[in-house]
Amino acid sequence: MSRESHVRLARGRLSAMPAGPPKDSTELDARDTWFPEGDGPGETVPAAPARERFAEEALLGRGGMGEVHRVWDHHLERYVARKRLRSNRTDLAARFRQEARVTGRLEHPNIVPVHELGRDDNGNWYLTMKEVRGDALTALLKASDGSDEELTRLVRILINVCNAVAFAHANGVVHRDLKPD
Repeated sequence: MSRESHVRLARGRLSAMPAGPPKDSTELDARDTWFPEGDGPGETVPAAPARERFAEEALLGRGGMGEVHRVWDHHLERYVARKRLRSNRTDLAARFRQEARVTGRLEHPNIVPVHELGRDDNGNWYLTMKEVRGDALTALLKASDGSDEELTRLVRILINVCNAVAFAHANGVVHRDLKPD
């Protein structure tokens, strides 16, 4: 994190800190985050290179611009999905960053939240988001037994998808790559 974007945990709530590291700590560099403990100097969490911060577990999917892996985030101590841009083309990088920012602003229960946008050790853009586990709609449709209960469940899923798309549309976002898998 930059010196201008430190975060403070105070009484259980996150709040922005003034720009710059604490005056009594000269060891912090521009990649450190400071968490104060009382009035004294705080604990530092140095920004690790992506190869040290994220432990890659599995490829979840591959698309036109990038690929998504299940990774363990050592800083947050949880699994996340990390989408990484496969190319350094300027036009794709701009689209990727825009996708991350737009998605990050859409707060809806049926839209996957974006946690972070950054660059890896090679300068490639990535974003981390909540890992959503489950079966694709295509697989659910194929496995359906056709019972009323099963059809009701599938319709509820489709309604949730429609609600998310409607929310995005209401916020000026059009998803151009919606598919059931």
